[in-house]
Amino acid sequence: LYVFSMFYRTVLSPVLNRLDSEQMHTVAREALRLAEQSQLGREIVHLTAGSRVASPLLHVSFSGLRFENPVIVAAGWDKDGRSVRGLYEMGFSGVEIGSVLEHPQPGNPK
Repeated sequence: LYVFSMFYRTVLSPVLNRLDSEQMHTVAREALRLAEQSQLGREIVHLTAGSRVASPLLHVSFSGLRFENPVIVAAGWDKDGRSVRGLYEMGFSGVEIGSVLEHPQPGNPK
């Protein structure tokens, strides 16, 4: 993790800081989507994001669904459902992907 931390601080962070919020959002989502494609990628996401807490005290039920914890990604972060598995590896118990549209739509104006 030390090598990754150094790479992030010296190479990745300066590049990412030059992106606007919409570009950063896209880069983060697509990086997570790529990471979730392999077991190694999922393990790296899991390790860098912290492990999921499996305490029964955090379990919640809503509308007949049972969740490991009450933290769910809100609609809009992954509108197309491209990185659901990666978000789960990060520790979120659910992802609201919103609606599925025939054609992509731009985000809100800046």
